[in-house]
Amino acid sequence: RVFLLQALKALQRSLLQKYGLRLILRKTGPGETMLSVLEALAVECHAEAVYRNRQYEPAAVSRDKVIHKAFTAKGIPVYESNASLLWEPWAVPVPQSSQPRGHFGTLMAFMRPALSTGEPPHPLAAPPCLRRPDCHPQSLAVEELGLYRAPVRVGADGGLQVIDWAEPILESWQFGEEAAKAVLDRFLASDLQHYEKMR
Repeated sequence: RVFLLQALKALQRSLLQKYGLRLILRKTGPGETMLSVLEALAVECHAEAVYRNRQYEPAAVSRDKVIHKAFTAKGIPVYESNASLLWEPWAVPVPQSSQPRGHFGTLMAFMRPALSTGEPPHPLAAPPCLRRPDCHPQSLAVEELGLYRAPVRVGADGGLQVIDWAEPILESWQFGEEAAKAVLDRFLASDLQHYEKMR
């Protein structure tokens, strides 16, 4: 959750620097659902369409079907895309007869048919510009999401002591898309050829 908090801050900075846009954050309150919060946000910003990235867990799929149906019924189209997988589950014809044996058995039962479908699509380039709204909708601050609160304990002197175990993470890691790409480039350039021996 420390990582998620910092990643959201990095995304917030990136959107503002590149496009002059704010990252709008909401959370459900008493008596609210994700759908009701999204519907209220759509009204606030006069949304003409909804764009979302697919998730694949059964609970997320069920939730997103409800959201899709509700917006479509209002005449607001919903567009979905793959944002996290090289191959989506239904794009790979894994034989039902495959009997996985441990980690590599599970991996190869998927990898062989995946590779037979050809290379995965290349990611799209970031758009050069995005239209800014006349007025940004209300948003929570990232900190208001409550993603990370440092634990507190009673110290030797009887006072409260904050245990910020996230400090070494913040000192050692870089967060955000650009940092992730730099790590990937470094891995591909120098570490990939030694991965099987050194992992």
